[in-house]
Amino acid sequence: MSDRIRERRKLIEVALPLTAINKESERDKKLSSGHPTTLHYWWAPRPLPACRAIVFAALVDDPSNRPDLFPDEVSQNAERHRLFALIEELVRWESRRNERVLQAARAEIARATNEAPPTLFDPFCGRGLIPLEGQRLGLEVVAADLNPVAALIAKALLEIVPRFLGRQPVNPEARKHRLVRAGGAEGLADDVEYYGRLVLDRARTKLRPFFPEYIVTPELAGERPDLRPLIGRAVTVMGWLWARTVRCSNPACGFPIPLVGSFWLSQRGPQKWWLEPELDRRSKSIRFNIRWGDGQAPPPTKRPNTGGTFRCLACGEDSDERYLEEEGRASRIGKMLMACIADGGRSHGRIYLPATKEQEKIALSANPGWRPDYPIPDYSQAMPTVRHGVKTWADFFTERQLLTLDTLAQQIRAVHEVVRGDAVAAGWSDDDKPLEARGTGARAYADAIVGVLGLILGRQVNRTCAFSFWHSGKGTIEQPFAQQGFQ
Repeated sequence: MSDRIRERRKLIEVALPLTAINKESERDKKLSSGHPTTLHYWWAPRPLPACRAIVFAALVDDPSNRPDLFPDEVSQNAERHRLFALIEELVRWESRRNERVLQAARAEIARATNEAPPTLFDPFCGRGLIPLEGQRLGLEVVAADLNPVAALIAKALLEIVPRFLGRQPVNPEARKHRLVRAGGAEGLADDVEYYGRLVLDRARTKLRPFFPEYIVTPELAGERPDLRPLIGRAVTVMGWLWARTVRCSNPACGFPIPLVGSFWLSQRGPQKWWLEPELDRRSKSIRFNIRWGDGQAPPPTKRPNTGGTFRCLACGEDSDERYLEEEGRASRIGKMLMACIADGGRSHGRIYLPATKEQEKIALSANPGWRPDYPIPDYSQAMPTVRHGVKTWADFFTERQLLTLDTLAQQIRAVHEVVRGDAVAAGWSDDDKPLEARGTGARAYADAIVGVLGLILGRQVNRTCAFSFWHSGKGTIEQPFAQQGFQ
């Protein structure tokens, strides 16, 4: 871009239709399907409408700087409002694939840059949303990030998806029904969904013994009206609610203290559910009964506003954070299963079931073939968990979680040859050129599908870990990254 063009004031330096941009940016935050940010979790997601508007307005001249075309204030305002109207249309979610609107924006950029738009360079791109919008507006982009996770997400968005735009799906189901996807990344998305289901089905077969169903017995149903229609049926458990435990610091007590911040199971709707601890002083053990109604859950063992102090349910003695750290460093942090959360289908919704010895025994019997036993750097802010006995990356997971994730990873690797074979059967070139070598054939496509499935597995890791927690207000399993570190 010439110096003369650089010296012109751009639209972003003078005025923008902020109301329209803010409105669409607010809407953008609420989108939960089809949005690039759903590919993988990363911090500080920039609203796509704002990114698109900023890139456009940073390249297009403000009319006041073009007196040869707009000599007076009236004509300048008229031109500015024309550009505003284009931006207002451009930032709408529906316009991301509206070629008429995008071509109009690209034409304005080309006109402002004498048909030689600059390369967009983002050295700290995060997940790559600003370069993504640059690509959408027809720019060449160069993006990088220090964090390999961010760089991988950006690579998927900026390289993998654009390379296979407009291609038809290769999976046999789509070819059998002669399914044709129109333009864009629909073919790639269809294949990701198909091969993702294949990975899941294969993994389920191998993992089924470690995820038993829960049989609803007459004894269990008892006085619970929600379980009576399910007597004799097996329900699918969707979550196991565990608590980390530490033995009470009172030498005369010896009871385990469940380290929990809430005994609530559900606070949604008029019917509330919670756990009520029941102590067996003879065996010094705790079981949890499930209660429901309009009452209140017992106070948690965690003392409010104390950081890491927990009270014993048996003797009331407090165990402070220093004691917990000592027990953690000595590998004396235990765990207990408190309850199971099952899926009762549309008619019953979430079902809260008491923990059983069988469920606990099967969960603890898992033996993963691989463990990420790499030490965690003892960073006091980002990784305070190290002080509580979480010394390696494997310690972030239960044995069954590790087995699940390892099995999924194996099946993702195994599906590579399946995708490649299906692509060849669909008429793709089998040139043996990988994705990293800018390949566009069957092998590169298999690399792309496996790469995207790997990112999906990364999202699953964020939920399938020992630090995920049950959100009683929403009835969902939540990820542990409340901040940029584990708390």
